[in-house]
Amino acid sequence: MKKYYFYPKNKSHFKKLLPFAKKIFSILKEKKINFVIYSSYATFFHTKDEGLKVHDLDILIEDKNYPKVMSALNTAKIKFKFMPEWDTLEIKKGKLKVDIDRMGEGGCKNIKEGGLPSKTVKADFYGAKVKIVTLEDLYDTYYRGYLRTIEDKEKLRNKLNYLKKFLK
Repeated sequence: MKKYYFYPKNKSHFKKLLPFAKKIFSILKEKKINFVIYSSYATFFHTKDEGLKVHDLDILIEDKNYPKVMSALNTAKIKFKFMPEWDTLEIKKGKLKVDIDRMGEGGCKNIKEGGLPSKTVKADFYGAKVKIVTLEDLYDTYYRGYLRTIEDKEKLRNKLNYLKKFLK
């Protein structure tokens, strides 16, 4: 298991995000719900670029576990907002945010629709054992998003160009 105890550029915010994210992780683990971290933290993890900012944490779960997650969050009295247009549960506490997503249509090649990636990287997330999407799957996810979006083309193109530098 890889251990990386380094911080993004917005270290102070990120350090506040850690216990909030770990609380969500523990709820998911208690209910035996598998999850995988992706998006900005996965980018930071794979590139080790301490100039990046990580404002929130994005995790993927299997479709079948969505009702179970909502029930677990309600039981734990954690407020969340379901955003159907994005298939996302948004959990906020002030400026801290964790998004729980399910892989909808147009996932990436190693992620079946409704499922989780077949390949992941096991990691130590500042004391919590987690799985993180591979760099290749992260790139593929951004690429498929790039193909689908109209508004975020430039932003996603920049992410793709950045990630290409780290692909073997």
